[in-house]
Amino acid sequence: MLNPDRWRVSLHEASHIVAAAVFGAKPSYVALLPGGRGLAAYDPIQDPFEAAIVSAAGEAGESLAEFHSPGTHDSELQTTSTRAPKQLSETERAVVESSFAELGEHDFVAIRRFAIRDDDYEAWADRVRLVRHHAHVVTRRYAGDVLRVASRLYSESIVVGSELRELLGLETPSAVGASRVAIAAST
Repeated sequence: MLNPDRWRVSLHEASHIVAAAVFGAKPSYVALLPGGRGLAAYDPIQDPFEAAIVSAAGEAGESLAEFHSPGTHDSELQTTSTRAPKQLSETERAVVESSFAELGEHDFVAIRRFAIRDDDYEAWADRVRLVRHHAHVVTRRYAGDVLRVASRLYSESIVVGSELRELLGLETPSAVGASRVAIAAST
């Protein structure tokens, strides 16, 4: 039976990791945490606009729950619920556990950093709308990637390293560059 909260958090975190990869960040892992929370870990994004889009992508990705459930987009993933639980290496476990202790910044911090620059309150609102618009563009354009990662995350609670990069098609360095150019061309 579908747990809607778990699926929503899976989509939220998968959207962060996919958007981060689109903007050139190397994804480390994505995990579901106790209490209905999640964590997406990736290399830092230096550009404030791109970082804000990645932060807003989580909320934008949740809208996919209305039309998709785990595994419905890809027949290969429909059997993931029968898999054995993910076994992490000692190194992977240590990295993930240390991250759980110090969760990353709240989604809206990066958005605020980009939007709030001066005393022009209307400009703040315009920048927030701009960021949210681009987050929706990214999550729609890469919905297949978001759904693939979210389905795996939903069934296994964590997706790490090369498995995550393989799901995203990032095993070749040119894949990330091509994604970034495609998004930049559309903005």
